[in-house]
Amino acid sequence: MLSGLLLTIGSMGLLGIRQSSDALKTIYVDRTVAIGLLGAVQHQLLRSRLLIDASVMNPTPQVIAENLAELSNTSAVINTIWVSYMATYLTQEEAVLAAKFEQDHAYFDREGLLPAVSALRANDIDSVQGLIQEKIHHLDDQLQFVLERLMQIQLDVARQEYQQAVERYLKLQQVTWAAIGGGVLFALLTSRALLRARRQELVVLLERQAHADMTRQQQELAENEFRWKSAIEGVGDGVWDRNIQTGEEMYSTRWKSMLGYAEDDIFPNNQEWESRIHPDDRAAVLAGDQAYLAGTSNTCQIEFRLRCKDGSYRWILSRGVVVARDASGAPLRMIGTHTDIMERKKQEETLRLAANVFRHAIEGIMITTMEGRIVEVNQAFTLITGYSRDEVLGHTPRMLSSGRHESQFYDNMWRELSENGSWVGENWNRRKNGDLYVQLQKISTTHDENGNAQYYVSLFSDITLAKDNEQKLEHLARYDSLTQLPNRALLTEHINQALKQTQRRGQHLAVVFIDLDGFKAVNDNHGHEAGDHLLVTLAERMKGTLRTGDMLARLGGDEFVAVLLDLADADASAPMLNRLLGAVSQPVEYAQAQLQVSASMGVSFYPQPGELAIEQLLRQADQAMYQAKQAGKNRFHVFDAEQDQRVRSRYESVRELECALRAGEFVLEYQPKVNLRTRTVIGVEALVRWQHPQRGLLRPAEFLPLIEDHPLAIELGQWVIENALRQIERWQQYGVNIAVSINIGRRHLRHPGFVQDLRDTLAEHPKLKPGCLELEIQEGCATDDPTQVVQIVRELRAIGIDCTLDNFGSGHSSLTALKKMPLKYLKFDAGFIRDMLSSSDSLLILIAALKMASAYEMKVIAAGMETAAHGFMLTELGCDLAQGYGIAHPMPAVDLPGWIKCWKPVPDWLNVTLVPGQILK
Repeated sequence: MLSGLLLTIGSMGLLGIRQSSDALKTIYVDRTVAIGLLGAVQHQLLRSRLLIDASVMNPTPQVIAENLAELSNTSAVINTIWVSYMATYLTQEEAVLAAKFEQDHAYFDREGLLPAVSALRANDIDSVQGLIQEKIHHLDDQLQFVLERLMQIQLDVARQEYQQAVERYLKLQQVTWAAIGGGVLFALLTSRALLRARRQELVVLLERQAHADMTRQQQELAENEFRWKSAIEGVGDGVWDRNIQTGEEMYSTRWKSMLGYAEDDIFPNNQEWESRIHPDDRAAVLAGDQAYLAGTSNTCQIEFRLRCKDGSYRWILSRGVVVARDASGAPLRMIGTHTDIMERKKQEETLRLAANVFRHAIEGIMITTMEGRIVEVNQAFTLITGYSRDEVLGHTPRMLSSGRHESQFYDNMWRELSENGSWVGENWNRRKNGDLYVQLQKISTTHDENGNAQYYVSLFSDITLAKDNEQKLEHLARYDSLTQLPNRALLTEHINQALKQTQRRGQHLAVVFIDLDGFKAVNDNHGHEAGDHLLVTLAERMKGTLRTGDMLARLGGDEFVAVLLDLADADASAPMLNRLLGAVSQPVEYAQAQLQVSASMGVSFYPQPGELAIEQLLRQADQAMYQAKQAGKNRFHVFDAEQDQRVRSRYESVRELECALRAGEFVLEYQPKVNLRTRTVIGVEALVRWQHPQRGLLRPAEFLPLIEDHPLAIELGQWVIENALRQIERWQQYGVNIAVSINIGRRHLRHPGFVQDLRDTLAEHPKLKPGCLELEIQEGCATDDPTQVVQIVRELRAIGIDCTLDNFGSGHSSLTALKKMPLKYLKFDAGFIRDMLSSSDSLLILIAALKMASAYEMKVIAAGMETAAHGFMLTELGCDLAQGYGIAHPMPAVDLPGWIKCWKPVPDWLNVTLVPGQILK
């Protein structure tokens, strides 16, 4: 019986041990969960405070909308966590503090958070700033203090309850084992066998019960820990759990995924965390951690960067608390959370950047409400306007008005702002000191998250100095710096407007080009200062003679242009032109000297037939001015538009000929020269033709007169020579040996180096036989300067080139010069040959010329022989050499050999009896 009593006492002791174990488990679970939940509440309060601060620093619609959504979510999370916390075991002191927290938190929501949210929704940033300064920060600090005190109580109570539970556990253990030992001893004394069996059963029972209790406690502990960790991770935070003595540290799934790591990427040790801290943050983080563990810091909360799996760094807010200490108070276990604050950091950086831009921008920035009240300005605004921030807040921009703009200007600005949401332009304002300034301004409308207009933002720059410089540059670009008269650029604009006005009014306009006669002598004799004084004085005098609406401009140097408007006709300009001449010719006093010049003026009128550009008018007046100078100066000359048209037409024709020569449009044809009596071909004349793309084949008379005195005549003549020589070479290859004569124009013949150039050209064709090239010189060319022509003919004869005097009888050749010229042929003018059958005068002139040629030992070629009768008469007179359509038309080079083989003279020419010599006398 005693044995049974002792065993009963032992069983009750086992039950006490079990209850003590349960108490230890409850202490661990409840206090750990409670501390974790309090930390989560503390974190959410901090997030609320930061979100409100961020909205004030960057009050853009998008940022405010995002922060409002997070604030609403944060409040709901706090309420959920607090309900869980209140379900844990609380001491009386904790219950009192918890009640105070609920009361303070309700007051915080009512007086701080909710009004701030309402103000943010209304974009009333000033009210939010006031709430932050007066209530939010203060109330939040109070709440944080209560939470810190609650966590500290949890730790203290946990230590006390833990110590009491341990002591009860040890006492129960002693009583239990003593009772069991007494029962067992008594049983041994009474019945060894029964004691052995009972003891065996009891040991087995105790082992099974202990194992079951331990398994159940571990499961419940794991479930409770899972629940509070899940609650924390549910708000997006990662959890870490560190064994301070061993360095072992467990990380939650969220902790790892936050950095991009998989579950198996992170090992359970403290080094995993430390090694990933950014090098710039590591010292501060570890120092803060050690300070908390050493008790020199009340909180373990720090922001730093952790390295992610991809090598980037992410900003983390780490919060931790010691949840287990040994008997001496040394920390054993620490639990904490990691919150991803990357977006918050980005927002803070954006806010800092925006604040720096706003603060340091060189442009003035002004923000107003939709009613026009100024709510913010930057430092540049103060520098430009002179007004401080406090002086303008609450006022309208009208305080800066310069008074220089009409109301219509502002009406247009506000209308464009309303329609387009922005306005850009220049406007004048007044500084605080009264000075006016011009600014380049852009006004933009900002909107809230609902698209409603919220603020006007004005950016402006002071461009007063730039405007002043622009005006100076514009004046320099449009006015002459010496006389202050308009320059060519402004003159062109004025003439352009004047032409339109003249067209509308149906009147005339005169452009007068004025050049001072003798101005260079003034500069040379009296110096440039005297010349400048003269220009300024004459500019004032000439301007004084003009009417209102007329214009005087200086082109440069001593050249001026006057524009005379509203003329009834050209003659109406004469009085004004004479007044200009008189104004210039009057003496000018300078340093005891009299400076006097005159003016040569050219005048062009508008309108004229056809289109006329401004530069053409000026060029016409310039050309007329040179005519006035050539006519004796101190006068005006009116431009002849018809003569200019002829000149321009000739110029265009010459340009067309130049292009034709470059394009290879010229060709040579050849007309035979024959001996009528011997039936032989004595040579051919090379005649140039223009194969015009539109007009067909043109003869020399249609284009050569255009370039008779133009350098192009030399170039074309050289082309004829070179092509004729190449053709002679080709004919000689086929056995056709025949001389080719070429017409040489006056300008080409007298060109310096003509003979040498011809000698060089012949040297390029060494295979040509002597006498293959002959030159024909116009009689008019020989009579202009017979001495020079005689010398050239002699030089040509010296290099083996015979010459022919062409069109003999059409001019007035000097017989003396003719006698001196070593000519081989005289070619009679075709007019005499054509008329000799019908005109006795022409016949007598031809007979006399034949006698003269015979006396000078020259052969005569009759040009223009068109019929057989002409040939009969020529052979009868003894003129056997002839050329003309009666023999052959000019032909291409390829046709000439065949023509030579087939040509046969008229039979009558062979049997003609010469006219007796006395008849020719």
